[in-house]
Amino acid sequence: MENTAQEGHMRKLTIVRHGKAAIKAEGQHEFGRDLTAEGVEQALALLGHPLLEGADGLASSSALRAKRTVVLATDWAGTVFETIPELFPDPSEPGMGRELDALYRALGEVPVGDYLRAPGAAGVLMGYAEQGVVPIRQRIAEQGLKHLVVGCHGLFSNLLAFQLLKGPVGPYAGMLFDRHLGLCQGFHMELDDDLCATRIEFVAAITHDPHRYNSIP
Repeated sequence: MENTAQEGHMRKLTIVRHGKAAIKAEGQHEFGRDLTAEGVEQALALLGHPLLEGADGLASSSALRAKRTVVLATDWAGTVFETIPELFPDPSEPGMGRELDALYRALGEVPVGDYLRAPGAAGVLMGYAEQGVVPIRQRIAEQGLKHLVVGCHGLFSNLLAFQLLKGPVGPYAGMLFDRHLGLCQGFHMELDDDLCATRIEFVAAITHDPHRYNSIP
């Protein structure tokens, strides 16, 4: 792989959790839940954020709320948009999606560290992370992207950032394991030539009230 860093083309990846979504209607698939008016406002509050600028590629899970969030939060005109199904395994299908959904229903909005300590959960969670980073790296490498912005989900965003991290997790342990991402919050990463994260920054809307978008519906 070419040495993009030496040529001044540092690659970047930003993963953002979706905004507030509507409650699932009877018979509706989980992927079909759209943003509420408040969710739209939350996503638009990220527009112009310095850590989201310069995106030349957009992607998201198959969930409509994640797609809409990343489009609203970026100046997306002219950028390539792709859906990455691996970012949100279908909870209605047997296998990983159903296992992750069961964990979420049992534990809810708790820090990622609590999930990893739950009996039998670590294998499922890290299996997801290992599977999820592959298509992200593929898209960056194959399309020569300099900055990919991805719409994702709370627990999953933390796991992906951890899996991408190169080197000691210590400096980022609090960021990755001691919190559950609020709505429209995420992680901005600088990637090396192997597409591993060498630096991670927290992303949140710039607002006068720091708790405005931290509550979970």
